[in-house]
Amino acid sequence: MRTNTVIGPGGDAAVLRLKGTPSGLAMASDVNPVYCGLDPRRGGMQAVAEAVRNLACVGAEPVGVTDCLNFGNPENPEILWQFREAVRGISEACRAFEVPVISGNVSLYNETEGRSIPPTPTVAMVGVIDNLGEMPVAHFRKAGDRIVLLGKDRSEFGGSVYLRLLHGIEQGMPPVVDLAAEVRLAKLLRAAIAGSAVHTAHDLSEGGLALALAESCIGGVGGGNEGAAGLGARIDVDLTPLDLFSETQGRALVAVAPARLERLMRLAEENGVPALEVGEVGGSELVIAADGATLSAPVAHLYEIWSTALPKALGF
Repeated sequence: MRTNTVIGPGGDAAVLRLKGTPSGLAMASDVNPVYCGLDPRRGGMQAVAEAVRNLACVGAEPVGVTDCLNFGNPENPEILWQFREAVRGISEACRAFEVPVISGNVSLYNETEGRSIPPTPTVAMVGVIDNLGEMPVAHFRKAGDRIVLLGKDRSEFGGSVYLRLLHGIEQGMPPVVDLAAEVRLAKLLRAAIAGSAVHTAHDLSEGGLALALAESCIGGVGGGNEGAAGLGARIDVDLTPLDLFSETQGRALVAVAPARLERLMRLAEENGVPALEVGEVGGSELVIAADGATLSAPVAHLYEIWSTALPKALGF
């Protein structure tokens, strides 16, 4: 789309302008195969809910879904059960969000030496933004902005990055998908963004709050932002250090100018979404105070870890 691109890779959703109009299209694609392997129905629901959340973080109303349903050998009853449950989860979520599935495909028999891939019901979603206006981004961009956490943590770790990377475990029940709460959160985000109250909006998913904060800091680093150094943040939360990595769904981080904070909190109350002011954008470090302990890391160091992870994993 070239010159039509408003927000490119790296954000919660890509955004394209519709030339000759004030409107735009937003696109996102999601799935968590680990969640789906542990509970394919809940995993299918989560994929749809996260896609809606990603679109809402740029102010888009979802209008259509396509899916790519990737599974193993359906002649195996367990695999066919996974397929059925994932489809049911996707269907239930789409009904809750009132968004139609307008196309899709199915890829079966994905296995090697009798071992199937994890169930991977990928969804891609398109949304419409009536008026592009001042678009929020997924990273912090204005020092002094107040950071607000939307949604409430429930200490959920089943299928989490924390268990997988630190302990080598893929077990437990994946996070609950509260579709009614997801609908309320998406509505709130769209309303706040339409009123130009939000500079930053980023959903919480894999890795939980800690990872979302790190991503919000490093997203402003590098050539894609004219060599910007990236902004840090100071956060104070009433959570244990472990809960920083909880993957409870239906949550998002937003950053707003201090003068817009009251309006955001009022909108959250009106929409029935828990909202908690947790910190401020600024500085060159991410500093998190939780349960009497303080974690800190320079944004430049976080960016280095992220930018070199794939080359290191490939042995380069």
